[in-house]
Amino acid sequence: MSTYAIIPARGGSKGVHKKNLHILNGKPLLYYSIAAAKSTMLIDEVYVSSDDDEILEYAQSIGSKTIKRPESISTDTASSETALLHFAENIEFDNLIFLQATSPLMKPSILNEALEIFLGGDYDSIVSVFEDHGFWWRYDEPLYNPMDRHMRQENTNKKYKESGMFYITSKKDLLASRCRFSGKSHSFVHSKIVGYDIDDLDDFKIVESIMEKIDVV
Repeated sequence: MSTYAIIPARGGSKGVHKKNLHILNGKPLLYYSIAAAKSTMLIDEVYVSSDDDEILEYAQSIGSKTIKRPESISTDTASSETALLHFAENIEFDNLIFLQATSPLMKPSILNEALEIFLGGDYDSIVSVFEDHGFWWRYDEPLYNPMDRHMRQENTNKKYKESGMFYITSKKDLLASRCRFSGKSHSFVHSKIVGYDIDDLDDFKIVESIMEKIDVV
């Protein structure tokens, strides 16, 4: 049973130009997800999917395999699923771990632990999440009763937020559901800091300050 990692990395980005190659602590952002995947024992091959030749060349230079993504599924409105399905329709594998290049603090030990759970056979997919203590809002109104606002310490119903750091599924289920996770899913809980997602230049500064204090791959 082969387990492949796929890291979608478009050339375009609304927030930061060429975000996946933007320098973070001395290395392109994309470096960290590739390095984490290549250091994870249960991942057999690491692929980067991109429409951008510069990104593909960089990925190859640090040991990743690559797949060229058509421009038609590389627009701002194209979902990650389009990249995953393009990969699944062109590459032979059994299981897939989808990694986000924008989560540079991910650890090989975490990826390995999640894959061990998945390969145990009790779940059809794994979703990375972290515990969230916030009060949730719609655009114009809260999703809670402001007159019944409990202190965080009194709230016994834990809430978890999808981090987007990784998803694990099988090729068979991906092609059948057309979705990154399906069937009986398991929520893999990790710390909020490990799943920090980079979206803009402020996030690059925040993560660089974190990297000064913790070990990264």
